[in-house]
Amino acid sequence: MSAVFGRIWPLTWSILLLVVAGLAGVAIALLPLQSAILLLGVVSLAALVFIEPTGAVVLLLIVAPLKALIETEAPTSLPADIGQLALFGLLLVWVVTRAASGRELRLRLSKVQAPVALFVGAVALSIPGAVAPGNALAEAFKWVAVLLLISLCLDLFRRDDASWLVAGVVLAGGVQAIVGLYEFFGGSGVEHLRILDDTHFRAFGTFGQPNPFGAFMGITLAMAIGAALGYLFELQRAFQHRQGLRSVAALNVLGFAFYAAMAALILAGLLASWSRGAWMGFVVSTGVMVFFVPRSLIRSVLLVAILAPLAIIAWSNGWVPESISSRLVGFSEELVTVTDVRGVELTDSNYAVTERIAHWQSALEMARDHPWLGVGFDNYEAAYSAYALMEWQNPLGHAHNYYLNLLAETGIVGLGAYLLAWVAIYALTIRQWRRSYGLERGWCVGLLGVWTYIAVHSLVDKLYVNNMFLHVGCLLGLLAVLWSSNDRVEA
Repeated sequence: MSAVFGRIWPLTWSILLLVVAGLAGVAIALLPLQSAILLLGVVSLAALVFIEPTGAVVLLLIVAPLKALIETEAPTSLPADIGQLALFGLLLVWVVTRAASGRELRLRLSKVQAPVALFVGAVALSIPGAVAPGNALAEAFKWVAVLLLISLCLDLFRRDDASWLVAGVVLAGGVQAIVGLYEFFGGSGVEHLRILDDTHFRAFGTFGQPNPFGAFMGITLAMAIGAALGYLFELQRAFQHRQGLRSVAALNVLGFAFYAAMAALILAGLLASWSRGAWMGFVVSTGVMVFFVPRSLIRSVLLVAILAPLAIIAWSNGWVPESISSRLVGFSEELVTVTDVRGVELTDSNYAVTERIAHWQSALEMARDHPWLGVGFDNYEAAYSAYALMEWQNPLGHAHNYYLNLLAETGIVGLGAYLLAWVAIYALTIRQWRRSYGLERGWCVGLLGVWTYIAVHSLVDKLYVNNMFLHVGCLLGLLAVLWSSNDRVEA
């Protein structure tokens, strides 16, 4: 069937182009100019992703974060959220183009998927006893989608064009950073997000809230830094081998300049989010990336030993802006000193931290009653009323600590599987880093930064919201592509 389709595909494609051209003419003649331009743009974009399927992945990465914005601001509702529609579109493009080429419709698998599959299996055990089984199934679907994305990336990308996958993640971060900075400088006008003596506003991009926006900035920033480092590594290799030095150097300088500029833009967005969890995640993930820049363990230790005291000196001498340092210090002190929120006198300065700890306590109570399998995946909010503290009756959707959230929802089994999965992914990334050079080595450093960022920020929030899991799935797909490339070379 696929072979037959492959033979008739060129004629079919030509007919489709003629039909599209005819419809474009009709649209221009009959529709208002703006509507005609919009329609032509959508049709042209659809045509382009069928011609170059990797563009569908880049498109998904850019439009997926629009979920919250569309749900709250769109005049009409979509049949599904924009991320689900984009994922379905990507799958459709994959099916059509694979069939057109005469290839069998079979998803490729990677060892990178094994840890994720382990986690999916563990959380599935919590579904039968869930308070709201529908919520559990929907949340489990996110991780099934991650498995699917890894396979799709593995089939659509190769080592030579994986840079488009990296560019898609970073461009998505850059687009959100621009929106966030517009809000920071007065574009949002949301009164309760005023900061810096009411002169600016916390940025939230299209996420609706500053903290998940800050998380997205942190994830994409780590990848932008890794890509910039990759071009520096390529320059280093070019100088060592002295082959085609001038042209190679120019290309790598341009690549470094682009990703360095994107990193600066996304960093500005991260700062504008005013999210302390995002700031902490960025600091730790940057430290990890610095450690993995050299190949030698001794050099890594020496580099950290030099930079760490410099960072301490900068902090102690007040070189870090006071508005940022005081916010971080206050946050850490409150987290350490408050152990039971019952009886704590609430103030404007401690309200956010106290609210977060109150939900931690509720999560621990859920875990005590359901230690092994929890109350059901994504059932924290559904079960919350039975465990809410007297002053904190309003559920926030999650426990604002993903580890406690998983412990409450999926018990020791689910949390243990999640931790094992990320340990395995981290180990796979380090192994790939050891055998990578140039640009790919920079990507591995960026991936290590991403995994570290997720681990740290998850201490105070849940990051798999507003379709961010799709970006995590594509980054795991990048790791799978790199592993696959090396397997082919070694074979």
